[in-house]
Amino acid sequence: MRIIDNDGNTIRHTTLWDKDNFVDVKMNDELDIDLYLLGYNYLDDPKQVYPFVSQFYFWELK
Repeated sequence: MRIIDNDGNTIRHTTLWDKDNFVDVKMNDELDIDLYLLGYNYLDDPKQVYPFVSQFYFWELK
């Protein structure tokens, strides 16, 4: 998945997607600490510090 902000900058690029969320974000949730050791959740932006996402690109690997 690739996420692009309103200014055209890539803010997220990964192929690790599992059903409904990024694999690294799920792993952070399992750690149950308030750090983003494995990857920040740009979709929900819990700290409200990133611009709105303007484009999403998904690739399916077969």
